[in-house]
Amino acid sequence: MILPASYQNGFAPRDGQPLYPSLWKGCRGAWNPGLGPTGLTLRDWSGRSNHGTLTNGSTFAASQGKYAISFDGSSGYLSINSNVVVPLPCSISFYINTTQSTTGIIFEQSSGLVQVFMNAGSICMGVRDNGSAQIVSSVINNGKWHHIMCVWESATSRSLFTDGKPDGTSTASASTSLVLAQIGRRDTGSLFFAGSLTDIFIHSINAAKSVPLLATRRGIAYEMAPRRRSSVQVTTNRRRRIIIGGNR
Repeated sequence: MILPASYQNGFAPRDGQPLYPSLWKGCRGAWNPGLGPTGLTLRDWSGRSNHGTLTNGSTFAASQGKYAISFDGSSGYLSINSNVVVPLPCSISFYINTTQSTTGIIFEQSSGLVQVFMNAGSICMGVRDNGSAQIVSSVINNGKWHHIMCVWESATSRSLFTDGKPDGTSTASASTSLVLAQIGRRDTGSLFFAGSLTDIFIHSINAAKSVPLLATRRGIAYEMAPRRRSSVQVTTNRRRRIIIGGNR
């Protein structure tokens, strides 16, 4: 007799349903080095195979019993093996621990119309070289982990959340889609980020409702990692002992 016990691609489900269905819906990228280093490759746990490569000195670093991506601020960055194109609305969330917060690009589209960067001790979200289009976060303290959520509601509306709290909005024009190709530097190869990042997620939805959960659960990517389908097989031998076998 075969007893089905399938594990759908989702967040470590126990009964065939994701633990966090609202977070899984529309997930386009999930990079969590907390699962441990594997050479220079950072696996994309969304199931879309947009794996990353640690480049020019970026490394895995141990932090509070987990791992994070460490950027040196001078040449290291994370290169995604294929562009992640996400139409708006969409969201990016991540945990950040800076070692130098004066300057440094965290994420930027090649067009410069979508940009998340460090400036004078704060996270800025906006359009390149357009100060009036920027949203500025609360102060980010070097050496401390902070959670950031960037939401693009539309091409003319965006919001920023720091440590679970809203920091502001902007209505400046931007692109109608988000294109992620690398993390940790400007597309021209300058303004490198200095510090560590982990739990990087891209959603093709407005994920603002998930901020309270994500901002208090560093390492949640482990629970969100896809699982292989499994089955449980029950057989009996001549002495009628039950033998259970399966795979995961």
